[in-house]
Amino acid sequence: MRKKNNMRGFIIANSAIVILGLGFLVMYFYWDYEIHQAQKWLKTGAKVTESRIISDYEYATLGRRTGFSIHKHLELIFSFTYAVSGHQYESHYFYWVGRPNIYDATNDYPVGYEFSAVYNPSDPSEAVVEPGVINGFFLPISIILVIVGLIGLKQCTFQ
Repeated sequence: MRKKNNMRGFIIANSAIVILGLGFLVMYFYWDYEIHQAQKWLKTGAKVTESRIISDYEYATLGRRTGFSIHKHLELIFSFTYAVSGHQYESHYFYWVGRPNIYDATNDYPVGYEFSAVYNPSDPSEAVVEPGVINGFFLPISIILVIVGLIGLKQCTFQ
């Protein structure tokens, strides 16, 4: 009976790993699709209206004996204006998918800088500096999770 319960837990754990990996794969391919769609958007002239980094501190208790920990969060505050067919718009998006290096973004796109943004022709209120990037480790980790989970499930069937 004990061996059967252990096996059931092992099957559940490996199934969860496979589902997690498949979920990550779906997200990866969805983001990839969104980036490819944004690469088809039209270009328009734009001007940076805000480009700065803000920091926020979070205080966390590590335990009664260890004291406190301070976590610093940096965030990019970015916006630009652009016009499409005589209508003025403002966007706060640097990438459609992903996040830029905040230091590169503020250095390369200071306030007042003029550049070519891309906007969605179906909805001109959607515009970005660049379509975006996906973290390079996302796909391999997804695949590894699926493989490890399937190997674990296969081991369950042989016992």
